[in-house]
Amino acid sequence: MSSSAPGSPSAVTPIRRVSWVALVAIFGALLLYGVLDGTSARTKGEHSAELATRYACPTCDGQSVAESQAPVALNIRREIERLVDDGRSDEEIEAALVNDYGQAVLLNPGADGVVGLVWILPVVALVLAVAGLVILFIRWGGRSAEPATEGDRSLVAEALANLPRNR
Repeated sequence: MSSSAPGSPSAVTPIRRVSWVALVAIFGALLLYGVLDGTSARTKGEHSAELATRYACPTCDGQSVAESQAPVALNIRREIERLVDDGRSDEEIEAALVNDYGQAVLLNPGADGVVGLVWILPVVALVLAVAGLVILFIRWGGRSAEPATEGDRSLVAEALANLPRNR
């Protein structure tokens, strides 16, 4: 027979179960929204403007092509607009810009080799830390005081009976 006593670690109330399911559902919905957001249809101008934020100005320090007013940044923006109008894919546009200006034009480097490891390690560390905290909180929350047995009660009664009485 495996019946769980109320308050025992294995007893899970329906409210608790529903709250965990709701939490997971909300997290999943937000994750899905974050992944799918931005994939809606957009104009060529919006697409060009978004692409310009991905590339660094070769002559500016830390500015994207979209932010910079340097002549080379203006030329790159015009080149991006021309390539978008020609129907080129994002990958083709990136290849053309890297071919003309080198890897330094990329604001977000590729996710291969060591660079990919540098991008993914903090995410893995965060997930492991959160998982560790969840496990810890579950263990702490699962602990409950065990009910006193008759043996416990008799020991307390005996100890109280042996205490000296002050009058």
